[in-house]
Amino acid sequence: HVDTPQAIREALLQARPGTDIVVAPGLYPFETRLRLGHDGSEAAPIRLRAERPGTVWFEFAQEEGVLVDRPHWRFENLDIRGVCPRHHDCEHAFHVVGRGRHVVIRNNRLAEFNAAIKVNGVDGDWPDHGELSHNTLVNAVPRRTDRPVTMFDLVGANHWRVLDNHVSGFVKEGGNGVAYGLFAKGA
Repeated sequence: HVDTPQAIREALLQARPGTDIVVAPGLYPFETRLRLGHDGSEAAPIRLRAERPGTVWFEFAQEEGVLVDRPHWRFENLDIRGVCPRHHDCEHAFHVVGRGRHVVIRNNRLAEFNAAIKVNGVDGDWPDHGELSHNTLVNAVPRRTDRPVTMFDLVGANHWRVLDNHVSGFVKEGGNGVAYGLFAKGA
């Protein structure tokens, strides 16, 4: 059980297979990316979660919220909001890369990001076999940025399950004006 931003940061770095990190109700501001320290396993994934939806709020004032580069992690029941002064600076709530296979992002609310969830390979590794289910991905106002606006942006990974998500408010005011709700390409 964790109840401060620093405790959350440390728990993510120290968690071993089977760890269930339960965040106490409250608001947790972050200004630097959250990193994962160890791999989960198929039999014992690592979870970061709120016990009940609508009780835990993360505020990210940085380009990436959580860098998911380890396999078998689950993120559940969190409300995550980008609070950057410039839309350009709040890119991803979750950036799933390389070895971040078998990630589950379930029953979260992700708001005010250019690309709330970005999935892509790194150095020949691909985060395959992910799941994005029962989430709300939303922006309240058009994104004032020249960066891509794509609520879920999957590039090159295979075997993702994307089901029962609510996606809205993906409007781009800057750059080329092109935006996508759910986008998958390559692989």
